[in-house]
Amino acid sequence: MRSNPGNVALPTPPNDHRSASNDVPMETRRSREQSNDRSASSHHIEIEDGAFCVDSSTLGDLLHIHPADIPELMRKRAITTVCERGIDDHEGQFRLSFFYGNRRGRLSVDESGRILRRSVVDFGERPPVMHKPQS
Repeated sequence: MRSNPGNVALPTPPNDHRSASNDVPMETRRSREQSNDRSASSHHIEIEDGAFCVDSSTLGDLLHIHPADIPELMRKRAITTVCERGIDDHEGQFRLSFFYGNRRGRLSVDESGRILRRSVVDFGERPPVMHKPQS
């Protein structure tokens, strides 16, 4: 995968339905916005070589940060991610969650990369506590 500023890449999860991608180095790709395709970048995510490529302006809007700061924040692991594969009624869909400070931005996408839903939660003064599933 080429390394150009603009998009962040997340690996697709294995078939165990949930995969935290924090242990995988994040890469960047050229922004669709730079190619003057603003409408496509705001409603579509590229899926290439088993990775989701999210436009940094889309992610910046979700997390309220400047898009140019995103690659460095991801390298420093200040932005963390989780990618989940849908099952049953959500088969063929993925949920991409991004955490930064007290915010969680979430994108639900289909297999073609079309954004189906967006959501943002601001947890206020207390950041969320991540609980490990019990065995």
